[in-house]
Amino acid sequence: MKLDPSWVALRSIEIQRCFSSSGSAQLAFLDLPQVMRIGQIARLANMLRRRGIISYTSFKALGALLGMQPDTIEKNLGMMERFTWLSVTKDSHGEIREIEDHVPRMSEVLSTLGGGYAEEASPSTPSLSQTERASVGALHMCAKSPCTIESIRSELELDEKALQKALTLGDAGRYLEYLQLADDKQALWSPVYYYNKYDTMKKFFQRQTVEGLEPIGEALELCSQNVGTPLQLLPDQQRRAAIAGVKSGIILPITLWMPTQTGRQDYTFLFPPLAKFEDSDPNGQVYEKPKVLLAAFRLGENFAPTTKIRSPRMVVDRLLRDGKLGIPHSAAFDQYRVPASRGLLVLKEEERRTVYGETYTGWTPHLIKSEENIKALEIVQSLLVPSSERISGTLTEDVKAADDVLKQALTCLESLEFRGSPFSKSLSADPKLQREAERMALTMHGGQYE
Repeated sequence: MKLDPSWVALRSIEIQRCFSSSGSAQLAFLDLPQVMRIGQIARLANMLRRRGIISYTSFKALGALLGMQPDTIEKNLGMMERFTWLSVTKDSHGEIREIEDHVPRMSEVLSTLGGGYAEEASPSTPSLSQTERASVGALHMCAKSPCTIESIRSELELDEKALQKALTLGDAGRYLEYLQLADDKQALWSPVYYYNKYDTMKKFFQRQTVEGLEPIGEALELCSQNVGTPLQLLPDQQRRAAIAGVKSGIILPITLWMPTQTGRQDYTFLFPPLAKFEDSDPNGQVYEKPKVLLAAFRLGENFAPTTKIRSPRMVVDRLLRDGKLGIPHSAAFDQYRVPASRGLLVLKEEERRTVYGETYTGWTPHLIKSEENIKALEIVQSLLVPSSERISGTLTEDVKAADDVLKQALTCLESLEFRGSPFSKSLSADPKLQREAERMALTMHGGQYE
């Protein structure tokens, strides 16, 4: 099976994201080095696009947010230079001082990366190993429908050693999981299968008669009625059903955190697999941006320690109208750090006088104006109207083998590591150090805080 370059890159992103919050990351870097590099460069490019000129220190800090080591950041910088996605300015001593981005649209990023690491790649770019091609190919097959191991072996023309290595890595990263079919054949499925298929899943649950599946269907509908629903605020029974939905892949989670006096508090926000999120579309442009942005609004709406957001819709309207949010606020950094890291916003530290003439310092989020960021805001805007006013997308084809997958999810007792939520992994054991690293990555331009 020969994959289109864009699909090679997109599946590599999904594998890299799965390993970024896994204890098996080192295993992935040893066995899937080019796949992990494709994922890192694609995500870093998405974070850099339309930032203009930033300091090399900020570039390295953004790389660190994706789990890159210093030597890896340097190699990835070299690859991005080779693709002419950025240019470097050096000082009189030959040290890199600034980075200027020329990152193209994400569809071009994917096709360039996928093609650059194909079998016929240039000598300067290592091609994917057999294990890497097997891993990407197996994920691509299982993202379409659950597959028997025999069909994967046949379609990908793999020997037993390469197949077993790919399956071991898929299990370690939790993007491939085993499933027993009715005829006792062993198959594999992937939670990626449910990306962009909310209408399909809704249709599936509407015709279901299996009593045990009803709570998950109700949890999915709850997420669609209030997109970005906080997991922590659900009643116990609904929370357990939602976790089962996350386990099966039909509910997409984003985990953000707020600092506390003793460290930090995590909050998880739940999303239906809407097609407009473009999670598994090589021609998409927004990917995780709308979910990250809406999760940040829900964070401020429900868990802000001081001033809570009263109307997320008004916040979106103001960003689209003014390109920034109101007056500086001390809590804005904590609330919007992740959207800023994903290239949606720049957080600027600004001074302001109160009505009593006192001066204080706070943070103001400014929109990075690009067509994909504006589109992400418009998607969020459309999701903040009552669900009854939304227009449903066209129903896609029926779900395949969903019964077994969802029943398996109901009985799963293992501890849950939320998929798609690399933000829940600490950059450092010390929360203060992590905050400083993020602050440096998101706000420093030319060595100065904006």
